[in-house]
Amino acid sequence: MAAEIHSRPQSSRPVLLSKIEGHQDAVTAALLIPKEDGVITASEDRTIRVWLKRDSGQYWPSIYHTMAAHQNRVSAIIFSLATEWVISTGHDKCVSWMCTRSGNMLGRHFLTSWASCLQYDFDTQYAFVGDYSGQITLLKLEQNTCSVITTLKGHEGSVACLWWDPIQRLLFSGASDNSIIMWDIGGRKGRTLLLQGHHDKVQSLCYLQLTRQLV
Repeated sequence: MAAEIHSRPQSSRPVLLSKIEGHQDAVTAALLIPKEDGVITASEDRTIRVWLKRDSGQYWPSIYHTMAAHQNRVSAIIFSLATEWVISTGHDKCVSWMCTRSGNMLGRHFLTSWASCLQYDFDTQYAFVGDYSGQITLLKLEQNTCSVITTLKGHEGSVACLWWDPIQRLLFSGASDNSIIMWDIGGRKGRTLLLQGHHDKVQSLCYLQLTRQLV
């Protein structure tokens, strides 16, 4: 009698496909590698790890790369498929970008305060970095160097979250001063809009480009 084996249960309910273990402290961020069975994770153990699925279907114990990118907690990571870079920020006041194929560090840029959040424009290779001083630094990343394009100042508290709309070229930032600011990056005229709908610190936000709604 023939038996048919399904890799995933034929059910509409969510199922656990894999579990990755190996970090020595809490995992602060994780993302999937597009078009590959891979995962990139960041942790309070100061490392960024690239995991690729083995023939056995497991990610662990085989680690493709372990990158000691920071000297303190890693706060955010972004992966660029076109350049095969992983860009990260941390509480060591540092922005790092590394090659996921070789595992090599490509560059670092140091800030004056802890970096708390990160957004990235894949077309221009611009990185937006929010920090605990309330500033947002716009960096142009290159293969082995970077340049500071501008520094956005407007918040009176630490920047907790960023959202970048690459179509309208708008940047949204939320901070501990209870406010959200919309920065018109594409207009190049310094236009901003202050949004005040909270009575406590803003911790996260999401912009729906299709309907132009901010949540």
